[in-house]
Amino acid sequence: MQRETITASPFPAFPMQQIEAPLQALRAQIPPPPQTPEPTAPPVEAPPPEEPTREDPPNEAPPERDPPPAKPPLEAPVPPRERAQTRYVFAEGRWQHMERHCIAMALG
Repeated sequence: MQRETITASPFPAFPMQQIEAPLQALRAQIPPPPQTPEPTAPPVEAPPPEEPTREDPPNEAPPERDPPPAKPPLEAPVPPRERAQTRYVFAEGRWQHMERHCIAMALG
């Protein structure tokens, strides 16, 4: 780490007496600020800001609504034996699906 040495300024010291006399002359030309009269009446306080009034909801129960419409009953599931089962068969140059009974007919 380099240590920086402080050297004296190459410029000569500025004599403050050279500018004090012109400053005093300029200050003498400036008039003093006017005296403001003392206020005799106390300052009027601003009214506090109004807080928004919060309306509480009534404690009454909400009006009763109509019950939702009943959903139609679900259909009974098809037993597994009757459910169509699909198989893919490569026939006629492309993959096709065949139902179970069609496969039995094709094999049998």
